[in-house]
Amino acid sequence: MRFDAIEAIKAEHEQLLKVERELSDLAEKREKLENERERFAYRYRADSVDRVLDFIRSEYRQGRLCNLETLLCHCQNKLNGNIDGTELDLDERLRGVSFKRAGESDEQ
Repeated sequence: MRFDAIEAIKAEHEQLLKVERELSDLAEKREKLENERERFAYRYRADSVDRVLDFIRSEYRQGRLCNLETLLCHCQNKLNGNIDGTELDLDERLRGVSFKRAGESDEQ
């Protein structure tokens, strides 16, 4: 009977080791997924902000002032990860009003 008890304890120990290996494997997988998620988040946020900054540049080149406060706030929040999944619709509503550049006159 004593031999059976020792065998049962050894079997339990093997189960413990198996579960510990599984937990270790899961921890490694979680770390890999977390790193991958961070890479995807970086690319997504950078591309999203780049699109808004291109819009701001385009408006400036066209001689229009757009709502920089709203657009820059969006970029800052996007880079901080506060508004993932939210994209601005860069349509006429956000188009700026014309402005005069330094050195330009009313006569053209």
